[in-house]
Amino acid sequence: EKRIKTLTDESGEVRIHQITDAIEELVGLSTIEQLIVYFAGHGVNNRGESWLLSRAPANPNEAVNVEGSLLLARYCGISHVVCISDACRTAAEGIQAQHVTGSEIFPNDLGAEEKPVDALFACARGKPSLEVRNPVESAGVFSALYTDELIACLKGERPDMLEYLQEGDSSVAVARAWKLAD
Repeated sequence: EKRIKTLTDESGEVRIHQITDAIEELVGLSTIEQLIVYFAGHGVNNRGESWLLSRAPANPNEAVNVEGSLLLARYCGISHVVCISDACRTAAEGIQAQHVTGSEIFPNDLGAEEKPVDALFACARGKPSLEVRNPVESAGVFSALYTDELIACLKGERPDMLEYLQEGDSSVAVARAWKLAD
């Protein structure tokens, strides 16, 4: 599917150009009404928040500059952008990590009309995102609590988080960003 882009480090590195290329392609379709950018991984707060990609912090540009990306997302031409972050928002530790600057992932086209952007974070600024060791799996396998809850909501396993809309003769479950924020 042209409209779904999955970038994961399960089979190799995730690089900043892969993310910017994927978003540029989706923005270029001119038919996308809502874009959801989901990140689960390491994050730091260093002169702003960054999501660390495979080569960070050794390469200070191989990270996503979250604040800069949210600003540019408002002007990308998509009616509604949602960024979901399951990453720590703690201070960078060590000189190397303190120099991570990251890159913006949205095109720099401030000529478009400003549109809404929602940002959902797994934790408060300055806090770690929580993981628990999976007791069933082998040692070293962790489960991200925020991601697990988000998936449960999106699968309909948390009906209190869903809103039901009528579409013709049937009802459609919708997960609204503002409800998922909590």
